[in-house]
Amino acid sequence: GFAERPPQNRAPPPAPPPDGRRILRVDRIWDGLSVGYRTEVDVVIDGATITAVEARRERDDGIVIDLGDATALPGYIDVYSNLPDDLPVRAGPALLALGVTTLVADSRRAAELDRAWREPATPGPRVLRAHALEDADAEGATPWLLTVGGDPSATATMRPLVDQWRARGVAVLADSWQAGLGAGATLVLGTANRPVSPRGIRYQDVQLASGIGSVTFVSGLADALTPGVSALLDSRAAGLIAPGGAAVRPFAEPTAFRPPWPTLVAGSRPNGLPPGLGLHAELRALDAAGLPARPTLQSAGLNAATVLGAGFRLGRIATGSAADVVIVAGDPLADIGAAAAVIGVVRNGRFYSASGLLDRAETAPNVE
Repeated sequence: GFAERPPQNRAPPPAPPPDGRRILRVDRIWDGLSVGYRTEVDVVIDGATITAVEARRERDDGIVIDLGDATALPGYIDVYSNLPDDLPVRAGPALLALGVTTLVADSRRAAELDRAWREPATPGPRVLRAHALEDADAEGATPWLLTVGGDPSATATMRPLVDQWRARGVAVLADSWQAGLGAGATLVLGTANRPVSPRGIRYQDVQLASGIGSVTFVSGLADALTPGVSALLDSRAAGLIAPGGAAVRPFAEPTAFRPPWPTLVAGSRPNGLPPGLGLHAELRALDAAGLPARPTLQSAGLNAATVLGAGFRLGRIATGSAADVVIVAGDPLADIGAAAAVIGVVRNGRFYSASGLLDRAETAPNVE
């Protein structure tokens, strides 16, 4: 059967934290796990870490960032993202303006962009490196995601190697459920990347066929029929991330889930859209397919953090978690479109306004 999820004690690479204490105050906080919102609470941030989520009170122990009638939720995680080789460094602030604080990508520029986007002058998401299993170096830095694909009988021979990496807390993604079963993968791309694939295979049918119960899928649903995707690709951020535009793949039929809901993590690479934009397209596609708002948001939050082995540090607003927080206008638990209405981001403990981030991206030198 499929592997259990990896341990939850992996810590993201450190970045220079700000000095002092900041207190984030908004009307509603969704901590990434609860059914509903918490109200009348402050999020206390020391350096790059959330040190308390406590009852609101008069404060003289730090800088209060009061954003009033807004919603705070954990920074978005794209567990399997496109990261084009020609993406300029200045795209980092635009990605952050979309609320994406962590992305995982198999790109030769992953380490370079991660270093650049750790700097306060060019803030962007943390970039965690993925590798194909056959390219992984056991003596080098431990990757955050390994990918495996091919003929199921061939992938079965890889199982001892997969088990070794999993014991080190590394997630393994298979490109099909058959390959995933053979290799002992942690998660799997949805069949043909859709709830109902062009071959007529449903996520639930995969569970029944494999006899393994709950399967963790990387989503890949967004297409030309996804509601709101055109407006997303016409946004100011899109013009900075993909100035030449982006093509959306056409599918003939809308998708639909039925209970019991599959376990999903958001990964935008299968939909082919640029980073950031592809993640929000996935959230809208999951919503349009009938997945309730809470698991939809968790697909880019706690679910994604959990499969990466960082569930104690990412994907939640809680004591001890990394200070990665998205502040949006509206109610994303009622309207998933509000997840893209970002007005501010806390990344590594530093607060940025979304408009300021986009200004940075527009004025920064266009250096790859």
